[in-house]
Amino acid sequence: MKTTLPCILLSYAVLCFQGRLPIDVTFYDNTSYAPESHIEIEIQEVHREESADDGTMCFVLSYRYPIVSIAGNNSAAEKINADIRSKVDEWLSTIDYSGNVDWAKKQYADGEMHSPYNEDLSFKIQRTDDNIISFTMEHSYFTGGVHPGYEVYGSNYDAKTGILLSLSDLGSSSTSFCTNFNACNQAAAKTLSYKGMRLEGDDTSHWYMSSAGLTCIKGDWIVIEWTIPYCILFDMGLQDKYAYYDRQILSMEEDQLYNIDLNGDGRQDSVLFYNEYVDHEDYTRDYYSHLIINGIDFAPEYPPQYLCDLDKTDSYIELMHILIENEGDKYVYYSHFYRYMEDGTLTYLGMIKGDASNPAVDTSELTLDPE
Repeated sequence: MKTTLPCILLSYAVLCFQGRLPIDVTFYDNTSYAPESHIEIEIQEVHREESADDGTMCFVLSYRYPIVSIAGNNSAAEKINADIRSKVDEWLSTIDYSGNVDWAKKQYADGEMHSPYNEDLSFKIQRTDDNIISFTMEHSYFTGGVHPGYEVYGSNYDAKTGILLSLSDLGSSSTSFCTNFNACNQAAAKTLSYKGMRLEGDDTSHWYMSSAGLTCIKGDWIVIEWTIPYCILFDMGLQDKYAYYDRQILSMEEDQLYNIDLNGDGRQDSVLFYNEYVDHEDYTRDYYSHLIINGIDFAPEYPPQYLCDLDKTDSYIELMHILIENEGDKYVYYSHFYRYMEDGTLTYLGMIKGDASNPAVDTSELTLDPE
């Protein structure tokens, strides 16, 4: 494992992230690694709501947080749970519950409230394995105004020690890893929104680990995320003990060319997806999706935006897209999978309910899309 990134390789990574060169993707062989499932995560939920005198709901406070159990390692689990609980308590301490309720009721009485005001906190599992347990802490709120607020923070833990990880903890050499990380991060500065995405080595909350790699987080209300895949992280000096051995997924950027062997024939396949927008004189706009593999445009209605190693025992790398559907009063994720065959055709494999980029979602049994 390299502890530093040679200048030529670093330059290549920077150019890749600027979209000027194709990215060569390698999903490393993890077929010999089959850890027992000894980590369990239970979600604790608290929900409070207040109504006006006529029964109309005015304010909702809700939060959901994980309780981690690790068989044979209670010490690590207790450290993780204590840190998570401290984050929840800190968030609760910033909320003036009675003040929010009084304000919501006044706004409702004055005819200024069109939907209940709320404060909500939830944790989403991003990665959970023998090496790292990672969550995103997502805070959404609306107490009047033009738009709701939204914030995202990361919490990443060493699964063996329970210690909250900083960015510098990930590298064999903390200094070189942070330097290389920020070089790629700055290469993502294609727009003003990306400026200031440099993270210090002691940062513990503006990044998270997932099945796709290391994602840094910037901004509130409009949250910008940028992911560096594991194939580049290893060249940066990611420690072996923080390697990811579960279902490997890479989120592809639009208009970025990727080279990867999709069907195990030993040849690199070029993959590119993008959306084409067509404006009309009546100020309407149509868009057409394109998925180009080895120069052929398959143009599905929903182009896959992920590369996914659905079954680590075979030689295929699947393509995946995730749809969010409104079912009644809630939104539901569905993951759809495609396979590029040896004869150059694209085959639909089926779908599962859930976001397959979440390692807790089971992808062992696919069903055909009822549509």
